[in-house]
Amino acid sequence: MGEAQREANATETIARFTVVLAIVGMVQGAFIGWQLRLANKEFVASHRPVLKVRQLDLTMFAGNPFRIRYMAVNTGASRATILEQNARFIYMRPGNFPEGVLLCAPSTAVRQEIKIANGGFCLIDIFDPESEEDNGMIQDIRDGRRRLFVHGYIAYADDLGVIRRTGFYRWYNINNRRFSAVDDAEYEYTD
Repeated sequence: MGEAQREANATETIARFTVVLAIVGMVQGAFIGWQLRLANKEFVASHRPVLKVRQLDLTMFAGNPFRIRYMAVNTGASRATILEQNARFIYMRPGNFPEGVLLCAPSTAVRQEIKIANGGFCLIDIFDPESEEDNGMIQDIRDGRRRLFVHGYIAYADDLGVIRRTGFYRWYNINNRRFSAVDDAEYEYTD
């Protein structure tokens, strides 16, 4: 075997080794990509979004529908996508539930996707179209003859598509002109 043959054999061996090395590199690259996707899913699963309802503000003027604007705040560690918001106004005489219920307005369901980064928020408006012409109801609430409640939920998903809900049930305190949470885990909750 001559010098040229040995060089040809060495070149062929190096070429085969290079091909094998390239294949191993591609397989390793695929495994690294798979591990990164898995690590991202694990991060999202363990650092989930948490939406909380804050700062409910009531607007009630004669001849206009009651409007409540509230803030959905993401206090979690990853992004949330709001899929649906649903809320209703409840008007009650002072007394115990459910005997005091005077009127349950129809719920206002809104299906729209809103992305909220961790630490971010969005403002959500809800209306009671039935209250537009009821000036007596406004006066009853101001005089304490009726109590105004708002009850609802927000359905949202994390980046993995896991759907969660935050529920809220608040009553309007006419003395301090603020909504206060009803102390009931069935209505005030975060999944």
